[in-house]
This record gives sequence, C-alpha cells and structure tokens, in this order.
Amino acid sequence: MTGTDEEKTDPSAYFQEMLEVAGKDGATEILLEPEREGLEITFMFGDTGLGKVIEDRELEGELIDLIVKKAGLSRKVLGEMKVQVQGKPLTVWVEEYQTFGEWAYRLMFKRPKRRRQRMDRLDDLP
Repeated sequence: MTGTDEEKTDPSAYFQEMLEVAGKDGATEILLEPEREGLEITFMFGDTGLGKVIEDRELEGELIDLIVKKAGLSRKVLGEMKVQVQGKPLTVWVEEYQTFGEWAYRLMFKRPKRRRQRMDRLDDLP
C-alpha cells in the first residue's frame, strides 16, 4: 500500500473493538450521537462519559446500519443483539432515540428498565 492509499476501516471490526473496550474498561453503556464533526461515541461509566468523534462519514453510516440491523431496529426503537465480548456471550440492548432532530443510539449492557419506570424518575426532580 502506498502512502496515498487510505485503508478502509471495517465497520464490523470497529464495532467489535468498541464492545471489547467497553467490556474491558467496565462501561455500562455506549452512546452514539451525531455531531457536526461526525459521530460521537461515548463510553458511559455510571454518570461519567469518555468519548471520541469518528470523522469518517462512510464508516459512521456503515456502523449505524450494522447496529440497526443487528438489533432489529428497522421498525422499533428498542432491540437487542447477541454478541461475544472478551470471549463470552453477551446480550446488548439497543435504544434508538432522537437528539436535536437526529437519530442517536444507546447500547446498554444491562437490561433496561421499562420506559414507564424510567419516566417515573422524572417525578423525583425538584
């Protein structure tokens, strides 16, 4: 490969690496949100997040398509996928939601509570 050729990133390999990093570091969720610069990927550790932005628009689209397909989100906003993380089978729940008019995704490593239960927490806010 010459210095002018760009190496194409495989979305499946990138996704698997995201899961491996999250599993190794103990993340509770991975958030994928569109930003002007690209796709922001945030690893959540409770209420704290660490992230980066993918500036490769082609990879961004392929990664989102992969997640939507694997989680079966074509006609619903909550799905699940079976994956291998650190050599162990794992179920990842995926929630599709809107932020500033664009679709975003939350990958959760623990089964989400029912939406009504999550919404009830809002009643506790001052």
